[in-house]
Amino acid sequence: MKFLLIAAIAVVAAAAPQHGKGYGHQEDYHEKRPYAYDYAVHDPHYGAQFSKTEHSNGDNVEGQYSVVLPDGRTQHVKYYADHYGGYNADVTYEGYAQYPQYHAPAYHAQPAHKSAYRPVHKATYAAAPVHHRSAYKPVYSPAPAYHKPAYRPVY
Repeated sequence: MKFLLIAAIAVVAAAAPQHGKGYGHQEDYHEKRPYAYDYAVHDPHYGAQFSKTEHSNGDNVEGQYSVVLPDGRTQHVKYYADHYGGYNADVTYEGYAQYPQYHAPAYHAQPAHKSAYRPVHKATYAAAPVHHRSAYKPVYSPAPAYHKPAYRPVY
């Protein structure tokens, strides 16, 4: 009886649906996953203007983006990418580059407040020290003389 009960529990546990994929399961990244997205930003305070649109059928990616460059032109890029031809882009520019003359503002440094401190006396400085030549003169002795050695080998 106990054996039949344990066997029945084992059969029910084996037939129960498994939650999670378990250890060793690998995701199939080769299946096609199409997607599409787009966004745009227009910030008049900071001057940022750009947009992007992209879509994919799982094999090929197509898209375009535009950005206003610092020189005033707008750059438009249309691109196409796939596993065979790689990334191919068509870049165009709208408008003309403008480089306005820059004039630095005149800057006049002024103290933040007037100091109430006034020195009581003028500083006095001692005269610079006078250096006298030393009376010491070094004595040089001649270089040592070397003599032939007294040892003479006998053959």
